[in-house]
This record gives sequence, C-alpha cells and structure tokens, in this order.
Amino acid sequence: MNTSGEGPAGRLLALIGEHHAAVRAALDDEQYAVLLTRLETLAAVVPDDGMAVRRACQGVRLALLALPFDHPVRPALDAVRLVAAPPEPAVVMGARELMALLAPARQPAPDMPDGTSDEILRAPALSRDEAHARCGERRRRN
Repeated sequence: MNTSGEGPAGRLLALIGEHHAAVRAALDDEQYAVLLTRLETLAAVVPDDGMAVRRACQGVRLALLALPFDHPVRPALDAVRLVAAPPEPAVVMGARELMALLAPARQPAPDMPDGTSDEILRAPALSRDEAHARCGERRRRN
C-alpha cells in the first residue's frame, strides 16, 4: 500500500493492511463492521478536504481502540491522535485499497430477490388509526 502516504495516518493504514488477519481476529463482528464502515467513510472523502480527511482518519483510529495493547497496529493509533498536521490526501486512496483487501465487493443476500427492497419502500404506510386497529389497541384520546 504505497499510496497511503508517509504520515501517521498513512502508516496506520499500512499497518492495518500488513496485519489485516490479526486485526480481524482481535475484533468481534460488531467492532470489525464499525472499522469497515469507518474505512468506507475515509475512502469516500474528497481528498482535498483536509478536515474531512482528518475526521475520517480519527474515526478509523477510534474503531481500532478495541485492539489489545500488544497488537502491532496499536502504537500507530496514538501517532494519528497526536499529529497536528492534517493527513495527506493520499490516505484516501490508501483507504480505498485497504477496503478492497478487507471487504471484497459485497454481494446481495442470496435469499432476497432483486427489487424486493424497492417494493417495500413503495408500499403505502399505515395511518395511525390503522396501526392501532391492527395491533388491537384502542386509540387514546388526550
């Protein structure tokens, strides 16, 4: 991952890529999902927006705080927190590369046919009275 930059944020991404199996093993499913979401956020940031890149890098750092203290990625977390300069724009490209490594293209759930979610979203909503009637509750009058 040579496009992730040379600063602390770039080094953090490089370490995540280098030790990705150990990162996955150290985090539970929920923590790993948060990490992937934070990396997706970083990958989607406009590289020239220094504050947005900084916020997204801090999000990645926070997602990794659950790593054990002896984990090889852990020392890079403090460096990202303590640096005053904004991360390099190259970390956005590094995050994109890292996402390709950590979360290959997500496939839709096999039991959900195409268009199902669109059909659900187009379904009419129940009125308050209809919802109460279906639940068997009487509507309260205030």
